[in-house]
Amino acid sequence: MKRILLLLCLAFLCGTQAFAQSAVWKISNGDKTIYLAGSWHVLREADYPLPREFDLAFEKSDAVAFESDLDLFSVKALKALQRMYLPAGKTLKTELRPEIYESLIQKGSELGLTNELFLKFKPFMAVMMLEVKQLEQLGFVKLGIDDHYFSRARQAGKRRFALESLETGLVLFDDIDQNDVVESMLDDWDRLFQLDGYVDEWRQGKMTLLENYIEELKTQSPLIYERLLTQRNHAWLPKLERFLKTKKTEFVIVGFAHLVGNDGLLKLLRDKGYKVEQYLP
Repeated sequence: MKRILLLLCLAFLCGTQAFAQSAVWKISNGDKTIYLAGSWHVLREADYPLPREFDLAFEKSDAVAFESDLDLFSVKALKALQRMYLPAGKTLKTELRPEIYESLIQKGSELGLTNELFLKFKPFMAVMMLEVKQLEQLGFVKLGIDDHYFSRARQAGKRRFALESLETGLVLFDDIDQNDVVESMLDDWDRLFQLDGYVDEWRQGKMTLLENYIEELKTQSPLIYERLLTQRNHAWLPKLERFLKTKKTEFVIVGFAHLVGNDGLLKLLRDKGYKVEQYLP
């Protein structure tokens, strides 16, 4: 169960593309095209403006698709967000082994998150909250690519789609031992301090660090790899194929990790016979 914390940040980001020049791909089915972009869910102020291919793909598209519904104030989303919390009568202390609980609380104390609400989060979600606080301290204070284009699509009146429900992402690890998940995420904490290197490579359209990380995860934590990447990629693939049969042009934005490796969307689309090429305007 090692090496999952950074991936959750990437994915919540084919073969080797070490010398790529774009994080946006053009997928073609005859004369029909969609654009598929690798995203980061949090960024630094210095990461804007985004590489120009993102804006150009957005401008060429009639609709934009995201991993999940980003309208977090809808009735449906507010209901789904309740899945972040433990059932009544349970807290982090009741759900985790004492040593895991103490490690989590210690990290929370270091980052200023020890209030009663924090204790009511599911263990996995509690660590994610800590991750957000850590990233803020590292300068990742800007909403990521998904939110940026969700706002722009809404302002422009473009249709918006979700590849999966918000609830789907919130329950990914509910049936996995939460002690193992929390322990692994805390063990991998130092990876967050390397995130700027991954983002810098992404700006150049490179995947070297990310590919190495994904291979590490696949070997050391196959269940997490399957649940977080493979399972979701295969669930999204038919939806991308439907986009490739419509008259409209869609701009699809997913975490960069969903594009990488033999189980990544780029490889899956190639295997289906679609033309996959980097978008280099």
